[in-house]
Formats: sequence, structure tokens, C-alpha cells
Amino acid sequence: MGVVHADPASWHDPKLVTDISLGIFCQRPADYVTKDADTVKGSVERHLSNPVQLKQTQTIPAIDGLLFGVMGREDPSSASEVIIVVEHPPLGPSGATRESWTTEMQGNRTTFHGYYLGLSDGNPIGDWTITATRGDKTLFSVEFQLVKPGKSDRTESKACLSIS
Repeated sequence: MGVVHADPASWHDPKLVTDISLGIFCQRPADYVTKDADTVKGSVERHLSNPVQLKQTQTIPAIDGLLFGVMGREDPSSASEVIIVVEHPPLGPSGATRESWTTEMQGNRTTFHGYYLGLSDGNPIGDWTITATRGDKTLFSVEFQLVKPGKSDRTESKACLSIS
């Protein structure tokens, strides 16, 4: 019998984060890129607007270029930075299992926090967690299960081309 995984869990503090949505989103070119040493690529792609959500799910097909993650709005708003931590199977030349970067959440708009898959970084199949914290408070923590893609997953991923 193969490995049995529990259904991925998600949690957010309803006193701090509202309008939360998670799953697969449509990838698009970054508006700008920042250097972030605690990432596999050494940088984070930044966007001035949120991507379109393609599918609400925590089971993510491992397709090169796929964007998945969490979108939410902070309430009440704060100007303090948020730390995003992504835990995943070993990736990149060093076999990193944890990446992090700083970002922001605001009360006047939803913000996206996610990961863009690059299969050249290694095998992403397995358990992933995206967590947002500010100081000692966890804003949200979402588990994703990355799986081998099926035929319908590849067709769905092309749907973003008609949305953009």
C-alpha cells in the first residue's frame, strides 16, 4: 500500500484575515522582482494587482509554471510587514525545504501570497505549507498537496490563457 496523506488543512485568524481564498491562480509576468536570499531562486516576483483565481483547491498538479497560493485581506489594516514562509520538498541545488520573504497585507485590498512552480528546481511532489506571520501572530497557514498531474490538469492550466 502507498503512502496515505491526510487531506490538506487550512487555518486563518478570522480576527485578522478576511476574504480568504486559496488554490490555483493564473500566472502572468511580474511587475517587478526583488532579491530575496532565503529563496531557491534568490528573488521573488512581485505584482501590483492580484492574479485571477482559476480553481479553489488544495490539491495542486505539479505543472511547470503553475501559480498557487493564498489570497486574503487583512482586517484591521497594519503597515507592519508580513513574513511568508513556504515549506516544501527539497528543491534547488542546495535541497532547500524552506523559503521565506517579506511582503504586506492591507485592509483596503486583498493581496496574493503564493508560489510559482519551476520544475527545473527539482521534484515538487509532496506536502507544502504557506504560512503568513506578523511578529508572533500567525495570520494564516495553508497546506497544499502537490501531485503528479493528470490529463485534465494540463487542460485546466491552459484555461488561464483565455482569461488573461
